Amino acid sequence: MSTGFRPSPPLASDTLAHLLASGALIETHRAVKTCSYPACGATDPTKTLATLCGHVFHHDCLTKHLERSNTCPHCQTRLSAPTHPALASEPASDSSSSDECDSEEDAFLHARRKARLETKEIRHSLRKHAKDQKTRKSKSARKARVDEAQEALRLATTSLNNGSRRLHFVAESMQRAVREMDEVTREVQMEKARRRAARKREEERVAREGIIAKIRSGKGGGGGG
Repeated sequence: MSTGFRPSPPLASDTLAHLLASGALIETHRAVKTCSYPACGATDPTKTLATLCGHVFHHDCLTKHLERSNTCPHCQTRLSAPTHPALASEPASDSSSSDECDSEEDAFLHARRKARLETKEIRHSLRKHAKDQKTRKSKSARKARVDEAQEALRLATTSLNNGSRRLHFVAESMQRAVREMDEVTREVQMEKARRRAARKREEERVAREGIIAKIRSGKGGGGGG
């Protein structure tokens, strides 16, 4: 009788399509050259997915990872739908990164996810209570919630754009600093070269004077004999 280990087949709920449908993953459609997947090698950097824990991966990379596990490749959080769309928790912050642009990106992803979940909840509620709750007041209240979520998304997008501009300014400042450091390095090297040349000339002068002194000393000794 065979006693070998037989792995369990992957559950249907763990597939990429189900995770997208349940809200556990969100399509971002943002171009990312290199994602957080350790063996990143995506063929299409514009197809990206975001997890509820706030991390972004290429579609190809996450699909490859889901063949082995249904956890986030970055923080190992299990990929699952929120327990309640309206009470979905905010994405966890990445403790290994303190970059300001990452914080802006997390805020952008959270606002976008919140807008989608709010809209989905409103549509579901409207269908469920269409026969007995179609008053203008309820529709106005729900529309206000959609407007609020859209405004939050707009503000998060603006904040992310501001963060990108600040990052660009920092990059330019660093480039200027590097150029200035290169210039200082060249000046130091030139000064060292000048000092070496001066030292060599001084050594040659001393050597010549020593030779002349020996010649004169030899002549003086010969005349005295």
